[in-house]
Amino acid sequence: MTGWVTLRLPSAAYVVGIARSMAVAAAASAQVPEDRIDDVRTCTSEAVTNAVQAHRRIEVTLPIVVRTTTDGGRFVLEVGDSGPGLDPQVPPNGTVDALREGGYGIPVMRALADSFDIASGGILDAGVGTTVRMTYRLDPAA
Repeated sequence: MTGWVTLRLPSAAYVVGIARSMAVAAAASAQVPEDRIDDVRTCTSEAVTNAVQAHRRIEVTLPIVVRTTTDGGRFVLEVGDSGPGLDPQVPPNGTVDALREGGYGIPVMRALADSFDIASGGILDAGVGTTVRMTYRLDPAA
């Protein structure tokens, strides 16, 4: 495993683009296949947007953490928050409403990443928040 590239961001909507840019640059540098870079971009947007929303719900002022590394032929992307936590199996409003906008971030990330995991505890404080971890296979020709 190489070292982590870590970005701490305030909990604000404008940071989604900053996080996306960092993750895409790190993925390209790690030689994630070009056809998977958009998957990294989309998953980063979804994860950071969820983290910002989690912080807003309970007015958390701690930063959101986005970090990347490579490990065993995989690019690893983690997004950690200090929000109230969540049950990844239950939609935010407790029901599935096909016409409602939003609430599809977790299924999108599950579909686009090679592996996807949600753990209780943030990157800054294991006692609060949630960490989303996604991995993507690196280009075997690299």
